[in-house]
Amino acid sequence: MRYISILAVVLSICLGPMSGGLRAGTALPAPVAEQLQAAAARASRMSHETAFGEAGIRRARAEMSTVVISAIAVHPEATYAIVHEAVRLTPSLAPAVVESASVAYPGYAAQIHGAAEGVPSSFFAQATTLEPDHAAASSRESAPFERPGFFGISELYVGALTHDTGVFGRSEEDSGPDIDLGVRFAALRGEFWDLIAAPRPHLGLHVNTQGDTSQLFTGLTWTFELGYGVFVGADFGLAVHDGELRTSDDSTKELGLRVLFREAAEIGFRITDRNSVSVVLDHISNGGLADENEGLDNFGLRYSYIFGG
Repeated sequence: MRYISILAVVLSICLGPMSGGLRAGTALPAPVAEQLQAAAARASRMSHETAFGEAGIRRARAEMSTVVISAIAVHPEATYAIVHEAVRLTPSLAPAVVESASVAYPGYAAQIHGAAEGVPSSFFAQATTLEPDHAAASSRESAPFERPGFFGISELYVGALTHDTGVFGRSEEDSGPDIDLGVRFAALRGEFWDLIAAPRPHLGLHVNTQGDTSQLFTGLTWTFELGYGVFVGADFGLAVHDGELRTSDDSTKELGLRVLFREAAEIGFRITDRNSVSVVLDHISNGGLADENEGLDNFGLRYSYIFGG
């Protein structure tokens, strides 16, 4: 990429004064047309990647802009045709392509902007409306939980969990199951949140049916769609519980602190765009901040209802 930028600057300096002589009617070289079509296909796939929020769209802009700049470096006489075709193929990326090409080749700015203006106005009408709605549209296809309902809630779930399974320690509270209740909210957006894969805040409750340790928890959820309806998820946050901090009773957990760290893993299947089932395992402990740190694991099944926008 560094060499392409250097070549772009050199060509701009050397050929910039000739830009007025570049003809709008210069034919688009066949290899360049193929490169642009392939780049447009890749950009489309990138912009549909919602797992990392707006990162996919930024990658799409960079992909198309790089190919256009490279093509102009090799075929400066076809600048108009290259930009025109790129804008026609990816109208939602037109502003980014035009800006990047103009910065790389300031001597060709008139040709570049002229090529964009040569695209029918309907394409630019699409470009101005597609980009903000595009992420939402792709989210509806592959991440329906991003469609919030009342109070920003994107998902409501209920389940039944085996209490204190002892996956990461010894099982002591061999009692009845936990009732699993919770809500998840719309994905957080912004540069920082997109950088960490746009998690969703959650709030949940495990109520033990036999009076052993129950917990109220909150934190962030990351959900990733694997295709064919399969998804995986992870939670990280804090939990407050009503169990024992210290005890000599071998049938009761010693949890050390009232507020604990909580982690969870989930794998599930989307039955429809609004209904899913999953298997979930969660764990609470104080992370060694107290001498007593037996931890508590719960494992079971969950049903989720996805709210529509």
